[in-house]
Amino acid sequence: MTLWMVILGALVGCGSSTTQPTSADNPTASARGKAKVGKRGKRRGGRFKGKRRKGGKQKGPRMAPVGASGDVMGKLVLTKLEEPVKKANPTPTPEGTAGEAAATSMITRTKAELQLTWGENKAQTVGLGKVRGTCTDAPIRPVGNAGKEKTPLWTVRCADGDKSLELFILQVGQRISVVRESPGATPDAPKVFKPVKRIPLAQGATLKREAS
Repeated sequence: MTLWMVILGALVGCGSSTTQPTSADNPTASARGKAKVGKRGKRRGGRFKGKRRKGGKQKGPRMAPVGASGDVMGKLVLTKLEEPVKKANPTPTPEGTAGEAAATSMITRTKAELQLTWGENKAQTVGLGKVRGTCTDAPIRPVGNAGKEKTPLWTVRCADGDKSLELFILQVGQRISVVRESPGATPDAPKVFKPVKRIPLAQGATLKREAS
């Protein structure tokens, strides 16, 4: 009885023996695997470096902090500029016509800069941007929503025809911030204060207005 069971077990084992197909035996599976790897990209450093996701933002280089620990004195410089109007698709016109004069019309902009000084003869000028219209230094007034007002170092009022706006320059944390005041969504809504420019300050630096 024992001998017949041994022989039966040997026959069953031989009949169930199979060989697993490899990628070489199955070219379709191999091609699919390569296609998936190609879509995902090569794996480097634990992350897949494939194509950038659609709609992803490319960040530019960060600005190095300005100044040094201690007082950083600032002087606001406003420069009035006359710049030509840029047209996306200018219409060619014969020379000497009114169309040529319109294409070279000028608009007024104001360029704002901060001249910073600190330490022993250390200085740097940082640009704050350009605003359409004529800008002047205005009386300082608190900026911010009720209960969170801050006193800026400079208040700038800009006028362009019948339009006007105010900008505020102040230190927030370790940044120089240029804040723009805009009306709320409705006449009864509080005004909105939105930063339009940020410049990093060195650790421990305190921005102060230079006496005029």
